[in-house]
Amino acid sequence: MENLIQLKLPLQQSISTLAQFEWDSEIELVNLEASQIQNVLKLFKQGTISSVDVEAWANAIEGRDDIKIASLLIREALYELANPYLTKPLCIERANFWLSQKL
Repeated sequence: MENLIQLKLPLQQSISTLAQFEWDSEIELVNLEASQIQNVLKLFKQGTISSVDVEAWANAIEGRDDIKIASLLIREALYELANPYLTKPLCIERANFWLSQKL
């Protein structure tokens, strides 16, 4: 799970590995913190990953009971990144907006 949150492995490999874990959990195994959201947004801005990759990353994390989300604002950012068609599509301006926030 740590590999997915920190993008230590290729995204699809991390998502496949994560599928081995149950969605419902009584225990939070890992924390999603501002630095991880910021890292993903910086990678997007650099062109290292696409908006589709960011959406897949956020979708893999959103709603899992075993990942603790450090703050309400991080939860809002994650929701937006996971649901661009319901919220706002990720672009450089949106990435800059979230990077300017005190997540």
